[in-house]
Amino acid sequence: MNSLNENSIKIKKRPRNTTVGDRNYICGGCQKSYKSYPALYLHIKRKHDGVRPEDTRTSKPISAAPKEKIHTGRPQKPSHDIDDINQEESCIEELQNDLLGFLGESVGSLATLEAKPKLENVITTINSVKNQPREEFLEQIKQESKVMYDEIKQKSPKDIDINIDYEEIKALSQENPLKVVVWFVLWLSRYNVKSNFVADLCIIFGKILKVLTDKHLEIPDLDNKLVWNGVMKEVEPLIPQFVYFNKDKDLILEFIKKVCHLIGKTFEEK
Repeated sequence: MNSLNENSIKIKKRPRNTTVGDRNYICGGCQKSYKSYPALYLHIKRKHDGVRPEDTRTSKPISAAPKEKIHTGRPQKPSHDIDDINQEESCIEELQNDLLGFLGESVGSLATLEAKPKLENVITTINSVKNQPREEFLEQIKQESKVMYDEIKQKSPKDIDINIDYEEIKALSQENPLKVVVWFVLWLSRYNVKSNFVADLCIIFGKILKVLTDKHLEIPDLDNKLVWNGVMKEVEPLIPQFVYFNKDKDLILEFIKKVCHLIGKTFEEK
């Protein structure tokens, strides 16, 4: 067993939200209602292929009197009764929501469903990312993204708009860290962040791949404070290249923690 597992520091889960609150985020397709935008966002991705149904409500009525301080960025986390998912899925769902909320409020890169780019355009963006000085692992991400796109396209040759569902990650083998890392780049680029954030993603994930490779780690080992700090050490010299994060080291480290925690936890039982 890798020694990192012995020192693994898990992010504490917050208490479950069991309070009854207003469900003002309503899916126009099946009328399911939620307490937050991320919950509705993920429901539409999962149940409606990412296509927002007509008459979907994504904000509270203007006439509604606020009962508490209004947050302009990160929405509240949803309750755990979303689409009848089991406890394990609920944990992963919570981590996804936490990452989405962070991208929306702290980083300002969360895109709307209507603004999500086509996968073909994501691949083009990834392969246009500047790689100077040349970074071996960033180059691997660029090359593998094209390979994965071709594989996905072969399965759905007639689809103009290719969707990526989070459930597909379960089909990947953690024995291939490059494929896992690139899948997460595509998933985040396709659904959750604005297209000009892709370059920052590629740089960070390139360093995640480097740490995994150099330290001979497995994917679940990403859920570890030592790994987070190792990735940050690799990323720090490249921070001036970033478009987002405002060159804020703490903000970048927080992103690394959240995304590595999600990846590691997703493959924890595999």
